[in-house]
Amino acid sequence: MVTGIGCIKQKKVPSALTLYDLGADLFDREKYLESREAFQELEDLYPDSTYLSLARAGIANTHYEEGNYYEAILEYQKILEFYPLGKLSEWSQYRIGMSHFNQILEEDRDQEETRKACEAFEKFLAQYPKSYLSNEAQDKYQICRNRLAGNKLYIAKFYYKNKAYGAAIDRLQEILTVYSQFEKKDEVLYYLAKSYQKEGNKEQEKRIIERLFDQYQDSGFTKRILKEKSDHQG
Repeated sequence: MVTGIGCIKQKKVPSALTLYDLGADLFDREKYLESREAFQELEDLYPDSTYLSLARAGIANTHYEEGNYYEAILEYQKILEFYPLGKLSEWSQYRIGMSHFNQILEEDRDQEETRKACEAFEKFLAQYPKSYLSNEAQDKYQICRNRLAGNKLYIAKFYYKNKAYGAAIDRLQEILTVYSQFEKKDEVLYYLAKSYQKEGNKEQEKRIIERLFDQYQDSGFTKRILKEKSDHQG
């Protein structure tokens, strides 16, 4: 009696290269779920493959492209753990920064993601100063720093409007000390001068106004100070 067992064809297991090429092709066509499944199959079937690191990067990249930043960060961190040297680690550290960066909120909202992005880009720049991504990382780092400073300025103005001038001064001085490259330093100096004025500290008010006039002659806040003085004298 002949059974059909011997005639059953075994499903051919695709090679690691075939799975990687499939995952890459699906990724290029923006079929991220299917791409991730192909990379995952490669990881499951060939844990010692030379394509394993690329497959893991592919998995992380699919999560990133889908906006699943929490999952992407976890995968990029795994790459940093298993492959601490080379282009993949460089790329992963940058993408961790970008994953946080893409979740940054406006200046009047919580800045936890901004802080994490700032830390990630700072770490990237320290570890990969000659990277082809260093200019982009530096730009993103400065954007994060500006956002953090902007948040402190927002809080300082809130205190100022509520007549808590000492608290406003503390935040404004912190901006000048910690965020020296802040793009709105003229506004910081304006509110700092006004806060000292409200506290009756004429010496500090004068010092800050002189600094504002010296560094930002064409600023709208400089013109505002001049107008206020003119109106007061009139």
